[in-house]
Amino acid sequence: MTTRSFPGQSFITFRGLRQRFHFTVSFMFATRERNALLLYNGRFNEKHDFIALEIIEEQIQLTFSAGETKTVVHPFVPGGVSDGQWHSVQLHYYNKDSLHLLGSSGVLGVPLYTAWLELTHKEPNIGRLGIPHGPSGEKVAVVAVDDCDIAMAVRFGNQISNYSCAAQGTQTGQKKSLDLTGPLLLGGVPNLPEDFPVRNRDFVGCMRNLSIDSQPTDMASFIANNGTTAGCPAKRNFCTKDLCQNRGVCVNKWNTYSCDCPLGYGGKNCEQGEGVCVADVKWLTS
Repeated sequence: MTTRSFPGQSFITFRGLRQRFHFTVSFMFATRERNALLLYNGRFNEKHDFIALEIIEEQIQLTFSAGETKTVVHPFVPGGVSDGQWHSVQLHYYNKDSLHLLGSSGVLGVPLYTAWLELTHKEPNIGRLGIPHGPSGEKVAVVAVDDCDIAMAVRFGNQISNYSCAAQGTQTGQKKSLDLTGPLLLGGVPNLPEDFPVRNRDFVGCMRNLSIDSQPTDMASFIANNGTTAGCPAKRNFCTKDLCQNRGVCVNKWNTYSCDCPLGYGGKNCEQGEGVCVADVKWLTS
């Protein structure tokens, strides 16, 4: 099973990535939410190592920390990723010295799939004294969205018509690995009193084709499931009728719609003369 459906306040749990000097995670998703949490791995507070992959204002954003400081990586794609269509995201994390894959400018100098092949077949790096070179405290994360030439975007993205479908973030510190204790969570986090280092706590939509370290992961092989279901229901167009009154604008969401009401109107369909300006209504679907 490669596809899961996520209603609101649901998530699925897999075994965590644990202590890592390098890893890759990739998957596809479809949503109409402008803001959502796609993936989280780490303890359930902001005092320890973590990675968090979110949608912030329709764009992908990665936040990661090795316990000392936080780094944010935010690629950009025109039109965003909240259009209800399938989008892909790739996350590549590695220790800079252990790979020697970066050029003098500090960015990837080879295509990323080539870099990963070199990593998986790399022999230990032996120094002139016969001592293996250990990893340093410099850690790099690269995030790419959809069909992206990653090396081109990271190296020349700001020079070539704002080609920013991939972005890179670097973090330095005393720690040499990312200790991702705790489970790997897709689509949300538990409703716990602790403060998660994320801006969003859930995801509404579908995910498929999860891969960890280039190995496909059966999305039915979860440790725990909190409200997700197998497969992905067909998306419906809720805005085929004049649902919103008083010149309100209908906005499609996932199994719901919202009405953007003009100033002075509110209610689920902008039918009230006073009240909030935006209201959601959820329809039950079979």
